[in-house]
Amino acid sequence: MDKRLFGVTRNGEDVYIYTISDGNLSADIMTRGATLVRLIHDGTDIIGGYDSVADYEADTSYQGATVGRVANRISGAAFNIDGKIFHVDANENGNCLHGGYSGLSSKIWDVVKYDGKSICLSCFSPDGECGFPGSLSVRVAFSVKDGYLAIDYAAVPDKKTPVSMTNHSYFNLNGLGGDVLRHRVQIFSDEVTEVDKALLPTGKRLQVTGTVFDLRSPRKVGESLSDDFDGYDNNYMLSGDEKKSFEVVSASGDCLKEMRTLAAAAVVTAEKRRMEVYTDAEGIQLYTANAMSGKPDFKGGIKRIPHGALCLEAQLEPDSVNRGRGLIGAGETYRQTTVYSFSRIPS
Repeated sequence: MDKRLFGVTRNGEDVYIYTISDGNLSADIMTRGATLVRLIHDGTDIIGGYDSVADYEADTSYQGATVGRVANRISGAAFNIDGKIFHVDANENGNCLHGGYSGLSSKIWDVVKYDGKSICLSCFSPDGECGFPGSLSVRVAFSVKDGYLAIDYAAVPDKKTPVSMTNHSYFNLNGLGGDVLRHRVQIFSDEVTEVDKALLPTGKRLQVTGTVFDLRSPRKVGESLSDDFDGYDNNYMLSGDEKKSFEVVSASGDCLKEMRTLAAAAVVTAEKRRMEVYTDAEGIQLYTANAMSGKPDFKGGIKRIPHGALCLEAQLEPDSVNRGRGLIGAGETYRQTTVYSFSRIPS
């Protein structure tokens, strides 16, 4: 088993990295933000990340982090529960993004269980943190097996509150350094969430037929780029029929293995490898790092460039809380599971 001190936060908190591995797949998980720092398949690191805790603290792109309480955007940084208005952190242009200023992505998580092939972590969000009602006990479990990485989430509040968690890893299946414009993306979805210029949902869903959002058949990321479209940052409502069962480590209870049946969500194919995504979430956000640039550099001094990676974030539809959805009652358990499965493409 592999555990090592990664660094110390500006507040003096120790941050550790734990490695889980099985066969040709290994992952480094950092206790700050329950963050994927490395994901190595057949010797190639295929996700973005940084060389120091200070770089993660300076980062604003949520590289590899577990985000929440509510992933994506809450319009106006406010919502109504049973007639009461709650105001949450307005950390992006007057809206709440990925849980606010001190969301799950910036917390130091405790390790509940670690065995070399899996790790289960926990954290606690007190009542009123970032403006959200109720305290929230949260767990996330990462496990690797047979070429796939499984991420299982569980959360229990003591008051009714919105919860929608995801992982925010940035993938380049060829390894970081180039762009992903030649990556072919397929998403099993007939509808995309309509958004305005601020990327806030309008309350409508659009049929993808005849649009740049039609990814039902594999399409190169760069194929749709134009002066009017600089890339994807959109939530797809999933409708895939194919299902597959995976052995995962549960984030709830005693962090034991269990079988989870998940629907096919997306496939990404590059020159060297293929990634399949399965989830029980209703949607998935495709983000093609359209504006990624500047400091800090990625691991090893690799420069961050626009379209240098892509994200596939399994989630509840953005801003669902303002449509009366995504609320978890006191004592109820939120669950979500996503699997990223990898295979080599023969030369």
